[in-house]
Amino acid sequence: DHNYVRSKPINGVIYVITGGGGAGLYEVVPVSWAEVARAAYHFCFVRIGDPEEGTTDSLEMFAVDREGRVIDRIKLRKE
Repeated sequence: DHNYVRSKPINGVIYVITGGGGAGLYEVVPVSWAEVARAAYHFCFVRIGDPEEGTTDSLEMFAVDREGRVIDRIKLRKE
């Protein structure tokens, strides 16, 4: 798919579809399991740990459009 979708947790798993470059974008069709859905050229940046806190127990992901705007952000912490 040539768009961006992040699911709501499904059996404890969050799914990400990231197809934001290369070909034309696909229309985003609303689905009940999606937390965020955007038809946008983008890339994803993933950071493990928090450099300000000096920890390694988290994962943070940013989806950024081609104008540099953050279109989605999620932070997960290891329990």
